Amino acid sequence: VRSCRVYLNDLNPGKALILKTFLYLCHAVCQYFVDLFWQRQDFGGQLSDLPTVHRGVERFGITTRLAQALAKQAKETLRSQHRKHKKRKPRLRRHVVTLFYHFVKIEAMRSGFFDWAVRLIGSGAPRLVLPVHSTRLIKRRLQTGWTLAKTIRLGMDGSRLFIDFLFEKDRPALREAGRVVGMDSNYK
Repeated sequence: VRSCRVYLNDLNPGKALILKTFLYLCHAVCQYFVDLFWQRQDFGGQLSDLPTVHRGVERFGITTRLAQALAKQAKETLRSQHRKHKKRKPRLRRHVVTLFYHFVKIEAMRSGFFDWAVRLIGSGAPRLVLPVHSTRLIKRRLQTGWTLAKTIRLGMDGSRLFIDFLFEKDRPALREAGRVVGMDSNYK
């Protein structure tokens, strides 16, 4: 899996404000779930139970599907911190949210100026169409056999909004036979 970042420089100010408000909300919800799971000492990889998800729904007024996605993102953050030798409760600094195929649809743009249309289709995300230019790296990845995933990362770098497109490629098959070149056995 690889990613390509595209900054949304040509976005209308109204859409940019809606996206920034959405990112601030997602940041607050994700930090709430991090605090909740840290308090419970819940570092497992399984999905959150429904009463926990509904606590986020009632507190922030979001949909259940969005709350589940943000709880999953909080669990991934906790698991990465829990593996460290010195364990500290993570404090989220970046405003980034992973939007799965429930929330987003990526299509080729029909007009000539933009290359991609990223449609936020609801389920907790604002209903918007984000026009995106393609980059050389995106074109190169598509030409060399990578496929565009249905998941994106939407985020904010300072005051600039960006989308990280995720690309997937099948692993090549391992070679069954080969010749032995040498061996190191740590003896002089």
